[in-house]
Amino acid sequence: MNLTLVSIMTSRPLTVLKGCGVITRIEGEIGEFKRLISLGLVPGREVKVYVNGSVIVVEVDNSVLVLDRQLASKIMVGDWHED
Repeated sequence: MNLTLVSIMTSRPLTVLKGCGVITRIEGEIGEFKRLISLGLVPGREVKVYVNGSVIVVEVDNSVLVLDRQLASKIMVGDWHED
């Protein structure tokens, strides 16, 4: 059996991530939390981020989502690497 371990470094808002990372936590009000969870943006998920002007484009689980900066700033991410 092959196991892949993911190591989480420092957390920062998704809005400053360049490239890939792992969601560490969701901040904000309950409505924002529920919306992000319903989109598949949950702690432990790997994301790939592209900044496109005033919006953040997030790839998660073969889906592409477009978030405004305010909502994206509620998602905290960490760097990851495979051990």
